[in-house]
Amino acid sequence: MTRKADDEADVKPQFIRYKPHPMLALFPPPTESDLSMMEEDVKEHGVTNEIVLWEHPNTNVFLIDGRTREEAAFRAFMKKVDAGEAPTATNGIALQPGVFWFKGDLNEVYRFISKTHIRKNYSQAQKAVMVVRQHYYEYKAVHGNRLPSLEDEMAKPGAVSAEELARRGGVNIHYVRVVRRLYRDRPDLLDSVALGAVQVNEADRMSKQKVAEEELPADAPA
Repeated sequence: MTRKADDEADVKPQFIRYKPHPMLALFPPPTESDLSMMEEDVKEHGVTNEIVLWEHPNTNVFLIDGRTREEAAFRAFMKKVDAGEAPTATNGIALQPGVFWFKGDLNEVYRFISKTHIRKNYSQAQKAVMVVRQHYYEYKAVHGNRLPSLEDEMAKPGAVSAEELARRGGVNIHYVRVVRRLYRDRPDLLDSVALGAVQVNEADRMSKQKVAEEELPADAPA
């Protein structure tokens, strides 16, 4: 075998990955259990649903849907390659996912990501975190990189009420109101609520307790 042939034989297949859109960070990531189940399915059948990409006007390409499929396919792909096997599923389909290109402006991308992720099997509290996070993500993009007070927000152009956010997310308004308070008083608890590690009513109780403690005069008895 020639040197050129040897070099070509040593070149491993490469899996193409795409940068997730920053807004995806607002939603709970897939669990290891989700990824393991998806990986087993991908190894057998390949990626049957395309991942969705969007090209930003400045030429950046973002993944806007399919991060679980992409990660599961990547794991299955690399295990095959490391074992010296062809990166294909049992049925012969390539493990590199197909792509669908989303056509739309930035606002349409926001709406697509929100609708796609909020409709999944999350609790009412988790959905409330997602819809409020999406709103504040858009708010900061328009009004500067800061979170508003509830009063400040309602005075701004394009203000959105709790009722409207609840309608958008298909969630009970109680959860939206609690999550907005957590954004203001205990943002450190939001990830725990989004991941289902802390119940929203317990987070609300902890938040109210902290606010009450901060309002106590300095010389108040412990």
